[in-house]
Amino acid sequence: MAISVEREVKLRISSWLEGEAWLVSAGLREKRYLEINSLFDFGDGTLRERGQALRIRRARGSAWLTFKESARISGRVKHRNEYETTVADPDAVERTLQAIGLREQFRYEKYRQVYVLGDLEASLDETPIGFFIELEGPAESIQAAVESWGLTMNQAVVLSYPELYQEHRRQFPAAPRFMIFPDRESSR
Repeated sequence: MAISVEREVKLRISSWLEGEAWLVSAGLREKRYLEINSLFDFGDGTLRERGQALRIRRARGSAWLTFKESARISGRVKHRNEYETTVADPDAVERTLQAIGLREQFRYEKYRQVYVLGDLEASLDETPIGFFIELEGPAESIQAAVESWGLTMNQAVVLSYPELYQEHRRQFPAAPRFMIFPDRESSR
């Protein structure tokens, strides 16, 4: 099991092309792929209330189980401990979580393309609510990258995708329960 401290920000951008233009000097790590994330919690929302997350992520024919501790914000960069392991059978893990009283509370999808930008991992994400660049790595490197694009850290988004989707649903109450692409609503 990998244990790490996640340091990240998101930047809302207007399009996939804008993100590619900013990342043109970065080395492409992986081609664009679909990522499906399921968040699990107890019925009373215990984990969410603590600011924690338990997720099964499926992408590129693999799956991971991740637990994220509560986040702290420092200089507009989100920091939190993250425990992650690969899982051979995500459906069996899901059934195990359900057997101990956890339920899928939220699902979100994104198309992601990953770049290496010095000591940063830069992910270009297309979500059902817009486009984002997610920067993960040392806080100083995140700030330098943001400033190199003519932006400021005040433009950094430290909310998670589930939190961003909650904001979206407040603006658009008819939006579906899960943040999934309309053509994939019946899948998974």
